[in-house]
Amino acid sequence: MTLNRKETHEEREKRIYDHEARFLAAQVIGKNRLTWSGLENKITEGPNIIVGNHPGYQEDISVIISLYPERMLRFTANKELFEKEEVNELIKRTVVSSSRKYFRKMLGKRLYEAADVAGDVFAEFFNFISGPIRNPWAKYLSSRINAVRAIPVNVLGTNSTNWKDVAASYLQKGEAVVFLQYNKDKKDKDLKIRKHVRSKYLPEGETGVDEFKYGAFKLAQYMKEQYGMDVPVTPVSIKGTKFFSLPFKKIKVTFGEPLFIAPYMSEPDPKVALKEKAEKIVVGMYMNS
Repeated sequence: MTLNRKETHEEREKRIYDHEARFLAAQVIGKNRLTWSGLENKITEGPNIIVGNHPGYQEDISVIISLYPERMLRFTANKELFEKEEVNELIKRTVVSSSRKYFRKMLGKRLYEAADVAGDVFAEFFNFISGPIRNPWAKYLSSRINAVRAIPVNVLGTNSTNWKDVAASYLQKGEAVVFLQYNKDKKDKDLKIRKHVRSKYLPEGETGVDEFKYGAFKLAQYMKEQYGMDVPVTPVSIKGTKFFSLPFKKIKVTFGEPLFIAPYMSEPDPKVALKEKAEKIVVGMYMNS
């Protein structure tokens, strides 16, 4: 006689990751042309910090999931994605920002104030009619983010979450943690339309790689200092996902050779030195892909 055994947390999160996250990723990949290089640089088992640019939206996550069929990944995610109400507000703000950008571009700099009013009116209307779809989606997304135990981080300012300890616990268990770098200007008072901070290593006029934040590299230094673990940091370049929802795009992913914090521990600030090295490598791979 077989007893119905209750599913453990680990089994549930793996089931959701394998059946839902991988399925959704496959759908995104299926409608685009994905190419890759440097697969020999992947770390397929043991602790790993994966750090890359974030030029698109969910497609960036999808391509990374698809190219790691051999392991489950732990993604850092905006802490607002963990609660249904906050997901709703985030979507609303994103619609406002996109609407303002569209009308500013259409009306020009002289009419920015009028453009913002027009954008707000359109956004209000869109957010109203999209409610029946947005609310269930927000509930689904937040439940799944929590179910796979993503790592909540504050993308808008000082991090008050315990993300570093959570990430360290995964690395100690031999798992991989992913940081996709998405940086917006904190000095811009208009939070509804903040501009990306592009990498200083990009050639003039190029976009697609934001200035890296320090989270991944703080974690690498923390693991070395607290646990004596020199966790490999894998730089990844993603190109071709900038234009949201357009099908049949050519997406190119490049994996660089793993970096380690140990050679930088004698530097005045090891995390800064490693961050600059990783960012420069990702920009180089991005421009050559």
